[in-house]
Amino acid sequence: VVEALLSNRAPLRQAPPVAAKADAAPATDDPASLAAADTPIPLIQDASDVGALDVTSTDIADVTRTVGRSLAPIAKARGIDLVLPADPVSATAGADARALKQIVFNLAGNALAWTPRSGRIALDVRKLSDGRVTLRVTDTGTGMTGPVLAAARGEQRSSPSPVPQPAADGPTSETRSGCGLGLPLVRKLAAEMGCRLHFESASGAGTRVTLVFEAEPAGDAG
Repeated sequence: VVEALLSNRAPLRQAPPVAAKADAAPATDDPASLAAADTPIPLIQDASDVGALDVTSTDIADVTRTVGRSLAPIAKARGIDLVLPADPVSATAGADARALKQIVFNLAGNALAWTPRSGRIALDVRKLSDGRVTLRVTDTGTGMTGPVLAAARGEQRSSPSPVPQPAADGPTSETRSGCGLGLPLVRKLAAEMGCRLHFESASGAGTRVTLVFEAEPAGDAG
């Protein structure tokens, strides 16, 4: 899945193919090579692989850090600042660990695909005073236009229209034509776990996706 994202064969939002640049990172720092080297995360390939989820008390921050660290070399190779939850942060909620890893991977991977060099992606996990837990993925990428944002939210189907070439300095909001498999799968997994999913985005203003986990029963909280 990582290799597909970075080679643009099956991008999460139909990211356009990226032309080679004179200032590209050395071969040893190539994102695709780094991704293929070591990503020890069991991923769900499509919605038919989901099956029954095992929702148990899970440390949302720890899972988020695990996925973020696996993507850190890719972010570094692309010149993107990837910020992870601080190690001391712990926030437990009911979740299926494998499904949660897939959600974080898809959202962070989507942000990597649409954030230009020198951009920033933040993975933030917080436990609220009422016991709920929020997981937020925020990027300084190109953002989504109205129709694509509606498709990301599941409000309408995205059209499989051709994807134009990006500008020389990276993707622009005009190059987006759909949200592919990644976000529909995120929506399905979130719904299966009983989570609420919120998308906030605007063209040229980046994207913020928030996942809200309900508070655990008092006897189950970690």
